[in-house]
Amino acid sequence: MNILTLHTTSKTIYLNLKHSLSLTLQYFYPLAGHLVWPQNLSEPEFCYVDGDSVSLTLAESDGDFYHLSGNHARDVNQFHFLVPKLTLPSMVDLDFSISLLALQVTVFPNSGICIGVTASHVALDARTLVHFMKSWATISRSGVVSLSPDSGLPGSSSSRNIFWKLHDRAEYFISSRSAAKEPFAVAGSPKYRIYDTDFGWGRPKKYESLRVGGKFVSLYDCKDGEGSLEVGVAFPKLQLDSFSSLFYRFQANVA
Repeated sequence: MNILTLHTTSKTIYLNLKHSLSLTLQYFYPLAGHLVWPQNLSEPEFCYVDGDSVSLTLAESDGDFYHLSGNHARDVNQFHFLVPKLTLPSMVDLDFSISLLALQVTVFPNSGICIGVTASHVALDARTLVHFMKSWATISRSGVVSLSPDSGLPGSSSSRNIFWKLHDRAEYFISSRSAAKEPFAVAGSPKYRIYDTDFGWGRPKKYESLRVGGKFVSLYDCKDGEGSLEVGVAFPKLQLDSFSSLFYRFQANVA
């Protein structure tokens, strides 16, 4: 992954994303702040001061866009370079402070774009993160700030990635990662209608959720069908092979 030398189209897209993000954060401004725990307090608190900002990283990848955004099994490690990391406090810091949101735009030349999002669940849950993404997409697409005044925040860490195809009708892929380490976790809901997130390039090509540690299942609405359900699973390879065998056997029996 190298720092991107932008051609005109990609640069325009990035600048628009940056500008619309700035406008969106006016409604979600606590996300630009930090979770802090000064020594003189008995519990942590959110802190936002003028001048705080959200990290937005621009990158280029020579990875296979179509492989990463496909529906087949893929190694979860292939996705980690697409999601940014939250700024963690130093172990020697006297006062604890951690960022709440980090974003990354990764361009796959002549193929597509990925937007990676890492957000702390301490600050927002999955529903609110989807609300933030859709709000950002709406402002980016329309160029108009038309969010309601009460748009904002409703408590682990998660990440999202979005890919867009850069020619014809743009497509995109979203993936999320959580820093929580439960042995088994279920994320998402088809009610979120994540595939309605349109930055002006059409519906997402793919949405994925990533998780650090443990086994993981995600449930979202399906891109191509009203009322359909998209299920993602993450297991060690041997367990995933066993799961796949059982799944296809079950599918054959009910067909």
